[in-house]
Amino acid sequence: ITSCTVIDSPGVYMLAQDITGTYPGEKWCIKISTSDVVLDGQGHSIIGSREWDTTGIVVESAKNVIIKNIKILSYKTGLNLHHSHNIVILNNLIANSSGAGIYLGTYSTATIVVNNEIKNNYYGIRITFLSTNNTIVKNIIENNKAGGIEVYYSINNVIENNTITYNHYGVYLDHSENNTITNNMIAYNKFDGIELYYSDNNVIMNNRVTNNENVGLNLDTSKKQPRLKQFDSK
Repeated sequence: ITSCTVIDSPGVYMLAQDITGTYPGEKWCIKISTSDVVLDGQGHSIIGSREWDTTGIVVESAKNVIIKNIKILSYKTGLNLHHSHNIVILNNLIANSSGAGIYLGTYSTATIVVNNEIKNNYYGIRITFLSTNNTIVKNIIENNKAGGIEVYYSINNVIENNTITYNHYGVYLDHSENNTITNNMIAYNKFDGIELYYSDNNVIMNNRVTNNENVGLNLDTSKKQPRLKQFDSK
């Protein structure tokens, strides 16, 4: 691949050089609209201009996709998934997004986000609107202006073994249940380390939550007190 493109046939695709901008007439650079794809950046970059409503890579209505070894820089959204399943996001740098670095949109399930650097975005990772059974593991999520990881109206996601530092807040759950937050380093965030808002039956254990400027764990965000089933953070 040498320019912004549509991937609509299964196969292995590699970036041969850095790419800038968006596909002609569209708001994204690369769109994956088929299943069984490997996209390997080989260390190359996809570079935007932080223009409103642009996206580096879009995955739509696909499954069994691997996206790896890419630097996705300076779009509104770095990587955007919708109605997609069994996606692996591996060894990427996603930075300088004016919106979310990674956005797992409506009904995106069974995505694994592993060994990425997600930094200097407005949001690090957003998991939204019935996106379930996703795993966020072994990532460095830092210096994002708002949240490191946000989960909205979603269930059964796992956030594990990440370093989440120097964001506004570390992890934020809103109307989300049965998620697991475990073995993370959540430190030096400018507000709360972990905040739960109307979010019940979540497991939070064996995290190192330290030196956040407000509180480590905030449950007192509404008149209806969330019910925390398990809490064993250090």
